[in-house]
Amino acid sequence: MIKVNNVEVAAEHGVSVFPTLIFWRREVPILYEGKFDDREVFDWLIHHKNSYVKTLTDDNFERVTQAASGATTGDWFILFYEGSDKRCQKLMASWESVGARLDHKMNIAKVDTESNTELDERFAVETVPKIAFFRQGKMFIYNRKEFDTTSLVSFGGKWYKTVKPERVPRPIGRDLRFFREEMYLDPLSSEISTRNFLLSMAAASIGLICAATLMIVVFIGLGYLKLNAEQVPDYMKINKDK
Repeated sequence: MIKVNNVEVAAEHGVSVFPTLIFWRREVPILYEGKFDDREVFDWLIHHKNSYVKTLTDDNFERVTQAASGATTGDWFILFYEGSDKRCQKLMASWESVGARLDHKMNIAKVDTESNTELDERFAVETVPKIAFFRQGKMFIYNRKEFDTTSLVSFGGKWYKTVKPERVPRPIGRDLRFFREEMYLDPLSSEISTRNFLLSMAAASIGLICAATLMIVVFIGLGYLKLNAEQVPDYMKINKDK
């Protein structure tokens, strides 16, 4: 436990109210927002030993989130940031608190756009921090000026509905390969699959037509034989009693 009374150091971590407690776990900070009661603080430390925020990269973004390929992994609240940007550094502890408060409700994640240039290009990250909420193939961009924990949690909870949804950008680079494998969007494989399906349907239709035609011919033939048998003269019929 370290106590800091340097205002400049506090400002670097987004601290503007005193006293403030930040818990560092393997270089990942989380902001304490409860009462400064010894027992309450101790319990909080015990229950927040692990990070609530997932790290996404160019290699795993679409595979993990399925933002554009099904969204079967649930809703995602994602922070796009630059590791060297001071504004982003101030936000990291609060973002962890967002993850703690929304745990089991949605997935909270972060993307360092400095080291993940494909995602930076895909989501057109022009300024940081950029925060987006992903739900059922739609993307809702956080457009509020406040970056406190309460405002962020409110947006992820319901305020995203007040924002016009955008379509999730199509994957590029490494994410595109996974997207094609999952959604069968490769042009060649898609064309072959469609062609094989149409050929199978055509063959099945021809088989049904042939079977129906054969049955009609058989029934007509039987009816013709029965009709001819009734028209045979009596003297030509075979008497089985003799």
